[in-house]
Amino acid sequence: MMHFKRFSFYPSSIFYRSFLFVLFFGMVLKTAQSQQNCVLTISKDTVLVGEPFELTVSLKLNGSGNTDTLSFENILKAPNRLYIKDSVDLEPFADLVLLSSDWKNLTLTEGFPLKNVPSKPENGFSHYETTLKVAIYNPGIFTLFYPLLNGSPCQENTSVTIEVIVPPLDSIQQMAGDTLYPIKPIFAEPADWTDFMFPVYILLGLILIYLIYRYLKSNKKVQNVEEPANIRLQTPEEIAFEKLQTLKSSDLWNQDDGKEFLARLSFIFREYLENQYNFPAVEMSSPEIMDKIKLIFAENTNLISQIYHLLYVSDMVKFAKAKTNEFKPDDLINQAIQCITDTKNEKK
Repeated sequence: MMHFKRFSFYPSSIFYRSFLFVLFFGMVLKTAQSQQNCVLTISKDTVLVGEPFELTVSLKLNGSGNTDTLSFENILKAPNRLYIKDSVDLEPFADLVLLSSDWKNLTLTEGFPLKNVPSKPENGFSHYETTLKVAIYNPGIFTLFYPLLNGSPCQENTSVTIEVIVPPLDSIQQMAGDTLYPIKPIFAEPADWTDFMFPVYILLGLILIYLIYRYLKSNKKVQNVEEPANIRLQTPEEIAFEKLQTLKSSDLWNQDDGKEFLARLSFIFREYLENQYNFPAVEMSSPEIMDKIKLIFAENTNLISQIYHLLYVSDMVKFAKAKTNEFKPDDLINQAIQCITDTKNEKK
């Protein structure tokens, strides 16, 4: 009887090891080809409020990318790492605005089809790159997440960080006009029925005056009205200056670590804004007041910064984010007087 030697396939054979190597290499190559490579860089790590900086996005895709969409909406939701609950001066998210882009018709709120821009072939990949010029209009440390590709992050759990600061108080006066960055652009809003209320009020006022005239004429009554005494009323700035002088001569700076002094100073300035510009500044928070100030003095960024710092110092001490020994009472009084003087001159 003839015996045949059975062929054995042992794992230690060269053939088996080669097979596993080729299989593993193929899986790695397939995985690498199916992934995209995305890099997000910023031109500066620290900027001033409103200072433009650049975000550059470099994206490599395996394929033409004609069916892919890139979205930057998550950049608008950049969280502020310095924000705490009930904060007055810091906001939870970045007030970020897109100033310009090298991709036409790109917005931060809508997805952008990559088929609208040319790509550069690079080692079997399609390379897309764009630079966004943006600005952030509130202070803090913000985390900017990578953009979304087809609704999913280009890189999971990846981000860059930028710090946005306010210029130091003692350096604002020395800065040139082109150094202080402007308030964000004002966009024209569509007209609605409230835009026509002013002429309606004028018409109703004229009708009311006419009716009063007809009533007095029909009754034919002559009333002797005693002329009021010639009393000169104080202007809002005169009232504010008088109260500031009283505050300066008081001893409030030495009471309660100066908090009562700063609270009184802030109230006097807010009361002046309310009397001068007819909006409830005394009852409003500092950010709400600054929104009004930006509308009133849109052309004077230096004055806007002065007012912001005067309110900012009071709030910082009020919420224990700064100590009064960092400031001098006379300097704060003089700063308030300067703000009132500048706003009065600006009004003229």
